Amino acid sequence: MLHCAEFDGLEGTTGIVEAPFVSSPTEAIRVLRKYQAITVAGDFGSTTAWRDYNGKLKANFQRWCVVVDEAEFKSLRKLTEWLKIWVPAVHQNPETE
Repeated sequence: MLHCAEFDGLEGTTGIVEAPFVSSPTEAIRVLRKYQAITVAGDFGSTTAWRDYNGKLKANFQRWCVVVDEAEFKSLRKLTEWLKIWVPAVHQNPETE
């Protein structure tokens, strides 16, 4: 059983969307094939990716409740490239880099 976060108001969706917690870009893509959304959380941010009701792939990275980066993707491959940047960032303190 996967542990999930619940999101209300993800762009392009309605109602509550369950998003399993994942720990890597590879796991994110695997889980996103079954679920509408995924999320990764750490001490220094969160990354969330989802498929809206039109099938568009979207994602954002937030740090301290502020969106730092957000994007739309035409393929899972492009989303994976983006996740390789932002998944590790949830554990990296920007003040010590």
